[in-house]
Amino acid sequence: MVEKITCSNNTLGREVSSEGKIPAPIRKSRVTIEDVAAAAGVSTTTVSRVVSGASSRIGKATVQKVEETVKRLHYSPNRLIRSLQQGKSDTIAYASFYPGLHHHDEVQQQTLLEIYCAAHHAGYDVLLPTTWTEDSGIPLVTHLLDGRCDGVILEAPRNTTVLKVLAEQNFPTVVTGNRQVPPGIGTVYGDYADGTRKAMEYLLSLGHRRIAHLAGPVQLWDEAQCRLETYLEVLAGAGISCDKRLILPNWGTETWSVNEKEVEQALDFWLTQEKQPTAVFCASDRLAIALLEAAAKRGLKLPDDLSVIGFDDMPSAQHCNPALTTVRVSVGAIAAAAVKMLQQLIAPPAGALNNETLQQSIPAELVIRQSTAAPATR
Repeated sequence: MVEKITCSNNTLGREVSSEGKIPAPIRKSRVTIEDVAAAAGVSTTTVSRVVSGASSRIGKATVQKVEETVKRLHYSPNRLIRSLQQGKSDTIAYASFYPGLHHHDEVQQQTLLEIYCAAHHAGYDVLLPTTWTEDSGIPLVTHLLDGRCDGVILEAPRNTTVLKVLAEQNFPTVVTGNRQVPPGIGTVYGDYADGTRKAMEYLLSLGHRRIAHLAGPVQLWDEAQCRLETYLEVLAGAGISCDKRLILPNWGTETWSVNEKEVEQALDFWLTQEKQPTAVFCASDRLAIALLEAAAKRGLKLPDDLSVIGFDDMPSAQHCNPALTTVRVSVGAIAAAAVKMLQQLIAPPAGALNNETLQQSIPAELVIRQSTAAPATR
């Protein structure tokens, strides 16, 4: 025996058996194209043509009836079936070999947001790979080759085998932050050399001659290597001999992650030198902010005792104390260019793309704030 009851909880309006058991709620299956056709009194072919925008040969009244029925039933076409029919998913992926997105990193989160916005305007959904290689934190990008997306925007270091695999498979790929990619893969990067040059020349114009460099992961990341090389070039152009003791960590690093203890060790080492640096050019804002904090703990007066310049202009750069002078490369411009380039690779325009059209550099801008000043007289 089954009786109908009414109560004030989530059992409202549900049937309860004489044994007091509440059955699972009835789940309505999703609305199908057949449901829409039946409700509108037309064929499934007509509904398909209206939904796909190929309704030029269908009467306006019929189109209106189908559109109203689609809206009333909240019908959404099965994207999986459509992607199989059309050979595309209208989805792109974004993946980064730097795990900052999973450590609340400002730059990574801003990058993801800008790529999402650019992809949305281009008509794409964005997929984030959630499968990782064991104990490495590196996304299994090769899993994307199964057709779940049309292409990938990838932040990857140089010489990674993943890029070779993607190139061999002719999978539409755009890399950010790395100029060294295999033929057929696109790359969008900031003008890191020009940005570094502007930062260094600004410090020189203030009167600094002992300028240290807090380096990034130069072994793996092209942009870190570019900053270091340009730093050395600017010093040489100014007639200043390079003191390798001012370049730390001289043992190199493997990731962009900041180790505050290592930053403090670098600063302590510099402070033991007979001729201490009066300014530091940092490979990232993360390093620069860690250096500002370490300097403040040691009682240094900033920027009189030590000027600091970062790179990235991440959101917190203007809110630290003192506000950080830094180099800005528009994340939005990189994201927009990467999505546009990926579109070209997914659906190439008339004529084959050549390697020159697969590279784009985004300008760098020096943002002057309070963390830099002329060196104090000693």
